[in-house]
Amino acid sequence: MSLDPFLRFASESAMPFHPVLHFLAALSLTALAFKLPFAQLRRLWAGLIVAFVWRSWIGIPELTSSPTLQSGFSLFLLVWVLHVLALLFIEAGTLCTGRQELVWSEVGKLLFDVRRIGQRSLEHQRKAFVNGKERGTTGTTKSPEEASILSFLKYRILRMCLCFAALYIYETNSHSIATTILNILHSATRNLSHASGTALQKVVLDLYMTLEFILSTFLFNNGFHSLFAVCAVGVLGLDTPEEWPLIWGSLTDVTSVRNFWGSYWHRLVARTFLAWSSVLLAGLKIDRRSAYGRRLTPILVFALSGCCHGLTSWLMGFRCGWWTDVAWFILQAVVMALEELLGMVGKSTRLQMSRIQRFLGCVWTWTILSQSISWWQSAKAQCMP
Repeated sequence: MSLDPFLRFASESAMPFHPVLHFLAALSLTALAFKLPFAQLRRLWAGLIVAFVWRSWIGIPELTSSPTLQSGFSLFLLVWVLHVLALLFIEAGTLCTGRQELVWSEVGKLLFDVRRIGQRSLEHQRKAFVNGKERGTTGTTKSPEEASILSFLKYRILRMCLCFAALYIYETNSHSIATTILNILHSATRNLSHASGTALQKVVLDLYMTLEFILSTFLFNNGFHSLFAVCAVGVLGLDTPEEWPLIWGSLTDVTSVRNFWGSYWHRLVARTFLAWSSVLLAGLKIDRRSAYGRRLTPILVFALSGCCHGLTSWLMGFRCGWWTDVAWFILQAVVMALEELLGMVGKSTRLQMSRIQRFLGCVWTWTILSQSISWWQSAKAQCMP
């Protein structure tokens, strides 16, 4: 059964359809939801939040024609609403009791490691405030805290501008870049045998698709993460610079698929998906601390991530290719389990590994990523809208 008629009805209904306004309405409702004293009211409020997010989500294609922005905004809304619902209900016993204002400050911190929350953040903010009051300032002299914030804002504004500029340049020239690479490959393999030329072309194109996927996501997430950091620290004054660390690790540290997702990539959404995975495990009557629970948790985390990406692809018009998103993310969890079974992921750190081990781990990781991303994107390209 197609959902297109329902989407058409939703977009043509009485309320003015504007994705930004609907998201701002959801944000305002969220601010009130953390102050509601009764669980029944929170459930009602959560329903209103989901409704406004839904209306904002289905309007993203009308907001921008850029595939990167459509994909990024869609994923942001999906994970953001899951993040809010997890804080409201799943983690309410540890986060919402007596600390509604602190939890509200965490709602916007989607694009960074949200593990640094709770009492430690509150104590850090109080300590910074007390130190600032004790030291004081005279005239135009800046305190160390003010100087730190100023340096933080300058760096993040520069980083934001560079990321958005690079993303715009890439978006406007992506077709010509791909055409140039194909022409170079055709010229370079003209004198080779058919089998050798085809194999070389596949290797180069697989690497290009992998780097294109990582680069566009890196620029998008870093740009908006810096924008949110500037707003939270410099404009709203809700947070300190220490609460907005950089979200990416170093690609030179990638020595396994697990290391790639854990240290470099998937920690953006790990807390939220772990919370929902615990709910699913509880529904299946499986203790998340048991052997089965520990093995199922990463599969559920990646399956949830795949579902969010699949919904995004469906929104962008990939009616026959969205399922590859779910399959590809589950495949990453299977590869991670294989690495653990083979002993590739142990207690040794990168510094304890030899250069040969790091090199082999890097080759293994990028081979898996390039081959799987190539299959993932090629399958979607066959039904491109």
